Amino acid sequence: MIFITTGSRSFQFNRLLEAVDKAVESGVITDEIFAQIGSSNYQIKNYKYKDFLNHDEFNEKMKNCDIVLTHGGTGVIVNAVKMGKRVVAVPRLAKYQEVVDDHQIQLVQAFEKLGMVTACYDCNKIGIAIEDAKGKEVKPYVSNTQTIIDSIDALICGKTESKKKIRILMCSSDRKEKGGMNSVIDQLMDHDWGDDFQFSYLATHVTGNPLKKTFFFANAYRKLKKLIKQDAFDIIYIHMSYKGSFYRKYYVTKLCKKYNKKVIIHLHGSEFKDFYNNGNSKRKAQIQELFSIADSSIVLGEEWKKFILKIAPKANVVVINNAVALPNISARVNRDSRTFLFLGALIQRKGVMDLLEAVRQMKNRSVFNFRILIAGSGAEETRLREYVKQNGLQSNVEFLGWITKEQKPSLLAKADVLVLPSYNEGLPIAILEAMSYALPIISTNVGSIAEAVQEGVNGFLIAPGDINALADSMVKLTVDTELWEKESSMSRMICEEKFAENVFFENVERVYLDVYRG
Repeated sequence: MIFITTGSRSFQFNRLLEAVDKAVESGVITDEIFAQIGSSNYQIKNYKYKDFLNHDEFNEKMKNCDIVLTHGGTGVIVNAVKMGKRVVAVPRLAKYQEVVDDHQIQLVQAFEKLGMVTACYDCNKIGIAIEDAKGKEVKPYVSNTQTIIDSIDALICGKTESKKKIRILMCSSDRKEKGGMNSVIDQLMDHDWGDDFQFSYLATHVTGNPLKKTFFFANAYRKLKKLIKQDAFDIIYIHMSYKGSFYRKYYVTKLCKKYNKKVIIHLHGSEFKDFYNNGNSKRKAQIQELFSIADSSIVLGEEWKKFILKIAPKANVVVINNAVALPNISARVNRDSRTFLFLGALIQRKGVMDLLEAVRQMKNRSVFNFRILIAGSGAEETRLREYVKQNGLQSNVEFLGWITKEQKPSLLAKADVLVLPSYNEGLPIAILEAMSYALPIISTNVGSIAEAVQEGVNGFLIAPGDINALADSMVKLTVDTELWEKESSMSRMICEEKFAENVFFENVERVYLDVYRG
């Protein structure tokens, strides 16, 4: 059997599906075929298919097939090779709106050189490629995924062995600070980068009164100047949000570029667009300058890339999604009562009050078999607690306070759905963590959330402030057990394919190398 999988991203791959259809119709392909077509809308005539498979169904098809026919995605190719399958890989192409750029050509070429796949660059020759694959001996999987990925990096990036380490100075807030940005920094700093990189850290911000913050930054600025004069680093990797974070990182970048140091900007600020749009001409000019002079700017999604290129057309912008480690999880149990989890700061833009109003609506609709766990702290906490008391929601709503990194796994394991009704976001780590635990997601269509949450596939996307839609989505996932099961499986599958840490680290390393080589 040939198993076709086109991935779970919101891009069609009609060109491949149609080519296979024609090859079957003409008798060039006679094998049994099953396809997971994802977001493609081509009407298949000659073989079986399904839009999306759950985790177990997908694994069963992989197990039983002889050939995996897929796009040029690293995850699915590596998994297929690990299972000892013959792989035919067809790169998606940007000119057909199948992907944003043509990086899959390089990936397929790299896998082809490693002997892991049979490449097909012309869909009209798909039958020939499949027959070619049948005649090849299956190459055994080599020890681990990282070996393959490192080899691909070497082939694509031209990486050569060098005893000289690339010295990277990470720059952001004090690492004891709370929040999603520091979660990403922890990932980067705790990762084993091997022998090619050397990392150090410079904190430019600490929580406190304005005077304390000013003195802390002034001291950090002096330290940076000293490090530059000592030639202590090759690249400064700056993590940036908005407001004060922007201004601090603007002056840091200007200092580094004055001495010809390489600069990477990693934009995390969910309200950065508003910060720019509501700014005066001086602020806008500074923002435009920052992205124009940085050697590379990392953003969390395609919408952010479009925004940066609109205001700074000469900027070098790279999209790298946030990522999470994939935990080993047990099969989820579909319970009679549904547990919804909010995970984040209790501030106005997170929409927690909207969530509580949706809870009140659910009870008014006589839906009672649910509870809400609110994990977080912040300026809105007192007001939120008072609302719960005034509206008699204590039996359904529990405030847990701020959750530590160590407490989070057990909390995610006992939750059923993550709810994040924010008014502004980038791509929250909380959503990706929840997906890694197979939780469906209810969130708002802001920032880059739509790149992780697909409406009706692994959750629901609503407009910010639409309390009726929020309540409707929560009711659906409470009462419709089949829907919950499907979306639970798809959340985990999408996370595995798009947001696994290995892909994240691979992409970040490629930015390091590109900037270093200049």
